[in-house]
Amino acid sequence: MDDNIPLADTMSMLLESMGCNVETAYHPDVALSKSQEKTFDFFVLDIGLPDMNGYELVEALRKNKKNETATFLAFSAYGDKAYSEKSLASGFKHHFVKPADINEVIKAITAGSKVCLK
Repeated sequence: MDDNIPLADTMSMLLESMGCNVETAYHPDVALSKSQEKTFDFFVLDIGLPDMNGYELVEALRKNKKNETATFLAFSAYGDKAYSEKSLASGFKHHFVKPADINEVIKAITAGSKVCLK
């Protein structure tokens, strides 16, 4: 979930190339709606979002019982230690600073998913 459409679409293509089934959202409300309809292994969320930041979104997503085993990955342009610590405290398993090291992202995704193992 990212409001930067080209970035979200690029991440979706990467995940699909890894064998993941992907749902892309560009707004927090869409991500919340999709999470009511399906169960996901993991969520890739931006921190700086319109109407609701990534910390608020991860909190809302975690309230849904369907998401209790999901892995949450934060992506952000905010790179200082305080943002990373806040991400981890909010329920994210990883905090990646944009532009993220793609090998580290792939490692985090495959470690948290039984689906994306092409």
